[in-house]
Amino acid sequence: VLLSVAGDGIELCDPEDEIFSGVLDSVVWKGSHYEMILIAEHRRWLIKSQMDEQAGSEVSFRFRPDALKIVKGAEQ
Repeated sequence: VLLSVAGDGIELCDPEDEIFSGVLDSVVWKGSHYEMILIAEHRRWLIKSQMDEQAGSEVSFRFRPDALKIVKGAEQ
C-alpha cells in the first residue's frame, strides 16, 4: 500500500505520545508557519507546523488520520 500524507498532516507531539521520532534537519519560518525537514525511518519528511523547534532537535511525531490518502492499494 502506498500512502500520501499532506505536509500539514504530520504533527509534532509530546514524547509520551510518541508514535515515531526523528531529528529536524532544517526549520524555516514561512510567515504563517514553519516548514521543517524531519529525518526519520531513513526518510525525509516535510512538516508544516505552528510549533517553533530548533534544527538538530530530536522530536516525536504522528500522522493525522484525516491527512492520509491511499494512492495505490496492495496487489492481490
